[in-house]
Parts: sequence; structure tokens; C-alpha cells
Amino acid sequence: MKNPFSEGHSRVRAWGKRAAVIFCTAAALLFILALSASHGAAFIFNRVMADQSVVKGTITVNTLSADIRGRVNFTDLEWNTPDGKRILYVPSGSFRVNPWDFILHKRIKTTTLREITLNDSVVSVQFDKNMQADIIPRPDDAESGGGTPKTLDEKLRNLNVKGKKFNLLLTLNNCRFEAYHEHRYYAMSSVDASIRLKSNEVLSVDFASGPFQGTSVGDGITVQGRINLRPDMPELDLSVNFLNVDPSSLGFGRAIHDPLTLKTYFTGPAAHPQAAGKLSMEKLSIPALDFTNVNGDITYNDGIFTFTNVTADVYNGKLTAHGDYDISTRAYHIWGRGTGLDSRVALKRLEFKCFVDMDITMECDGNPEDLLTYGTFSSGKGHYSLIHFNSITGSFSNRRRHLDFYDIAINTKFGLITTDALHIINGHVVLSDINVVFPGELRTFNLFSPNSSDDTWQNTKENMKAARGNIKSLKEGMRRFKNTEEQLKEDINAIKENKRRIKESLHRTESAISP
Repeated sequence: MKNPFSEGHSRVRAWGKRAAVIFCTAAALLFILALSASHGAAFIFNRVMADQSVVKGTITVNTLSADIRGRVNFTDLEWNTPDGKRILYVPSGSFRVNPWDFILHKRIKTTTLREITLNDSVVSVQFDKNMQADIIPRPDDAESGGGTPKTLDEKLRNLNVKGKKFNLLLTLNNCRFEAYHEHRYYAMSSVDASIRLKSNEVLSVDFASGPFQGTSVGDGITVQGRINLRPDMPELDLSVNFLNVDPSSLGFGRAIHDPLTLKTYFTGPAAHPQAAGKLSMEKLSIPALDFTNVNGDITYNDGIFTFTNVTADVYNGKLTAHGDYDISTRAYHIWGRGTGLDSRVALKRLEFKCFVDMDITMECDGNPEDLLTYGTFSSGKGHYSLIHFNSITGSFSNRRRHLDFYDIAINTKFGLITTDALHIINGHVVLSDINVVFPGELRTFNLFSPNSSDDTWQNTKENMKAARGNIKSLKEGMRRFKNTEEQLKEDINAIKENKRRIKESLHRTESAISP
């Protein structure tokens, strides 16, 4: 009689042996697959790099290793042009392929490459005047239609060629990009990006850079969104932000460095995109004007940025403006209207009080040295120290730190005071003749000239100086609470007396010139 326990034990041992064989076979198979995948992936890389005709030049690596999943790690990858210029350097990175394309099918497809990761890489590209990078072989003249250069539309349409499939994820970690175009240079550092390409479907982008410099300077650029590759012409759906750009690097005057932020949304065909968005600046300082809280709308079309609905605070007043900017020539025009500007804030002089409205225009042909700012201004009633006026009008222009005020007219109850020119050159005030037309008179009296030695005017200036001194004394006494009531009265009386003396001086002057 058979022992059931002995028979069961034998079956267990038999199954154990089978399991061991299966395990060993599987292990051997996995080992063979690992070797095959590693060698296959390395072979794919070396073969593609040796035989590729997609890009110009040579691509080499220092070390290369692969695992069973088809991931290939490499170090010191270099891509050099035929004449030895470095296009790309990657200290470390990886790419992942589908090893079964080689193991099972013994062939390479465009979808074999699944992922590329570049760490701390440096990319440097030179563009010609047609924005063509000389890193991709161009078709022969016969193939390109008798030597006619391809348009941007044609180039972009070729991105969506049927029969060439890609399903690729590109990851960039702390990379740097450099681009050269004629006399312009651009560089971006600290670039992190995730770009997914599905041919004939979509290109997804999540891009962020650190500071950029060169021809344009700023703190960073971000790009997020999709590019639809299904149409013949790819369609954009991208959010693009330019952070804290230096306006001087865009041609908005060499001395204007207040950060500018543009947040835009690009849509439409890739060859002719359109955009809309917002601009913002915490402050903007130009000669004689300091703006804060600058905000507005922007649009982009055919190489032109248009600014609308721009508002800003300026000297307790408000500014509204609009304009345009050509990104190719860097020429621009800005038109603005300011209302309610407080002269006390603008001039930092409490004794000069009035509220000013102005029209301002800024024009530049692309050369920051040729920036011209000009406009007109007018005020309501106000006063300068003890002198009251009904209005002030005039015009101004500024170019190359030369600020001119002209056609100035100050309407007072004593008469109309005019001057043809008040200049501020490199921060220094240069004053021309000041003329007075008294009420009911046709003749003009020269109240002040740089070369005048008129004693009457000299006395008037001394009286005005004394008055200003008394006002200052009064303010200091009130601020420190040290003056007695009697002293305050004396100061007030002194001010009144000086006011009377000024009136008498003007009256004597008027009598002296009367027929």
C-alpha cells in the first residue's frame, strides 16, 4: 500500500524542482533581456548619432549606460557644428527608449524614443538674418522650389508631416540658453521645462526661466499651454509672461530701469499669432515726471504691441495713456493725458500750490538717444508764496537731459507774466527773460532778465526774499511750538508789511513806465 504522505512529498519535491527550473529560466531570460535592452539602447543611440542627418555636426557622449526598462543614462554629451562650435553641452542626462522595438521587431521607429532629460545643460544657437539656425540641413534648391527660401508658414507646416510620429517628453532641469541674431544677444538661465510632443496632435509646454539678459533684460519668462498640431498650420493656446523687464533694454530710454511686467495670452496660427494681456509697473520715472501704479491693456499683432487703457498715479493726480511699440525696430509712440497734478508734490515746494492738467507725447525712432518727450500744461488758481495767480499755461519738451519750458503764461491780477524759455539742462535751471503785460496796457515790461541791473526789480527781489524768510520762520515756530502768541503776531505783521512793500514796488514800476 502506497504511503500518501510519501507520495505527496514526492510531488512537492517535483514541483519544487520545476519551480526552480522555471525561476532559473526566468532569471536567465530577464538577464538576457537586460543585456539585450542595454546593448540595444546603446546601439540605437550610437547608430542614430553616427548615421543621423536630421541635424548638422556631431554628437558624442563620454559615458553611456542602460537598464532593462530602456532608460539610458549619459554624461558629457556634446553637440558640435561641422566647424567645431559647440551647440549643446549636457553634463548629465538620460533618455528612454522602447527596447521591444529592437528586441522583438529589430527596427527603430520615431516612437522608439520616449523621454529625454537634460540636466544643467547649455544651449548656444546662432541665427542668420532670416532667423534660420544653421544646425539643420537645408533641402537642395531643386527640392525647395528653385532656390526660393521657404516662408515661415511653409516651415511651420512642415512640423506636422504625416507618417512621422513622435510621442516624446522633454524635461529640462536648470538649463541655460544662448541665442545670437545679427547684433543681438539673448541668454536665459535657470530654465526648467516639461514639453510633451504628440505628432499631429498636440505640443504641451510648461516652461519657466530665471533671469534673462543680453539685448533684453528681465527676471524671468514663463510659458504654459498647448500648441494644436492637427491643423495644417499649428494653432497657439499659450500663456506667456515677461517678468520685471528693464524698459531701457527694450529701447524705452537709456535711463529708464523701472521693472515692467507683461502677462499675455497668445492665440491663433503660429505664423501669425495674436495676443492680449496686461502690463504693470510699480513705478515709472522719466524727466520731470514720476508715475506709480502703472497698469494697462496690451495687444499684439503682426510685430506690434499696442497699449490701451493705461492708467497711473502722478503727483496726487491721474494719467491715462495709449501707445504702440514695434518689436522689430523698437520704435514707439505714447500719448498721455494727466489731470489734477499737485505742484507741491511735483516740485517738493509747499509754497507753490496749484493743480495742473497736461498732455504728453513720447516718440522714439528706435534709437534711445532720439527719444523726444513733449506736451502742454495748464493750471487753475494757485499761489507761489505771497503771489497769487489765476492760471499758468505753457509747453515743454525734453531730449537728451535737456528739458525746455516755453510759451509760459502766468495770469495774475497784476498782469500777465510771460517767458519764452525756462531750461533745465543736466539738472541746472537756466532762466530767460520774464515779461509783464499790465492790465489795459499793450506794452511789455521786462520784469527780469539775466543781464538786468534794474534797481526796482532788485528791491522787489529783496522784499520777496524777506517775505520768504518770514514765512519760513513762521512755519518753524508753529512746528516746534516755541513761539509765543506775540511773536506769531509779529511774524504775521512782518509778512503783511512785506506784502505791502511788494505792491508799492510794483505800483512804482507801473507808474515809471506809464506815458
